[in-house]
Amino acid sequence: MEYVINDCEKIETYFEFGIDKNWKIMNHQWGLGNGGCIPENVKWCLEGLKLVANGDFYAGNIRGINSNKTRKQNGKRTGAALISRQMLGSGSFEICMKPCPKLGACTAFWTWYGNEKINHEIDIELPGNIEKKPTFDIMLNNTWLVEDVCE
Repeated sequence: MEYVINDCEKIETYFEFGIDKNWKIMNHQWGLGNGGCIPENVKWCLEGLKLVANGDFYAGNIRGINSNKTRKQNGKRTGAALISRQMLGSGSFEICMKPCPKLGACTAFWTWYGNEKINHEIDIELPGNIEKKPTFDIMLNNTWLVEDVCE
């Protein structure tokens, strides 16, 4: 499955000639049961920036990543992500994205800042979930604020 970010003036402004020095491509796996976000799934083409996600049936040559940075045996359940190289303050984001048209993948946009003691996060995820049943009728909007101020 491919997500193509184009026809969005704000995104094209930032990525008109490729990914600039303010962003880095994620190479990281977290949680269980996935192949992480890997650089091989971020592509630049005539249509614009293309972020690729490979599902359970992927059988190509790309391999995912483990949390210890070793490579997995296959590229199933891998995704793509860009990360800002700097912490940003309050403001606004505008994104044009097209959710995956079938159930089985999560199309998401999130802001996050974290280290070992702080996690500030805003997630926008499609499809949504009602009583553990994924649906395109709603989307999830989650916020997380965790700060360990005790030492």
